[in-house]
Amino acid sequence: MRPLFIFEIGAERFAIALNAVREILPLPILSCPPGAPSILQGFLNLRGRAVPVVSPKRLFRLQDSPPGPYSHLVVLKREPTPLAIMVDRAVGTMEIPKDSIVPVARDHTFNDCLEGDASVGTQTAHILSVEKLLLKEERSRIADLQAMEQERLLRLREPSP
Repeated sequence: MRPLFIFEIGAERFAIALNAVREILPLPILSCPPGAPSILQGFLNLRGRAVPVVSPKRLFRLQDSPPGPYSHLVVLKREPTPLAIMVDRAVGTMEIPKDSIVPVARDHTFNDCLEGDASVGTQTAHILSVEKLLLKEERSRIADLQAMEQERLLRLREPSP
């Protein structure tokens, strides 16, 4: 069995390995630096740490819409720093038999980060690989912006003279 966290983005249902989820948060106010790539929703101040928040809608070129009342941030365990994705609705957790995960054709893999599809009730969930969620160039650009945002957060914590 493979434990998965199930969520929705637009009309699509997705899943990621449950052990890749650090925490799920209600939608906070995000800081968004100028010049950020379109896939970057902004940065979350997570207990003094700047965590990039990626929009899977923009990443996968799904129909973009503003966050709704059930939108959440899913903070993923990722080294060296966490990454958060904005989801329209957190559905819950489920254990899927490994042999019921169906491989997908390479041209249907959402930036090559789709591991396979699984039936979840009457719907299909696309299982995402956290490690392949961003391209190398996207990770590099976001890491540069994250360093600047972390510096800004540290300056905000310093006492004023």
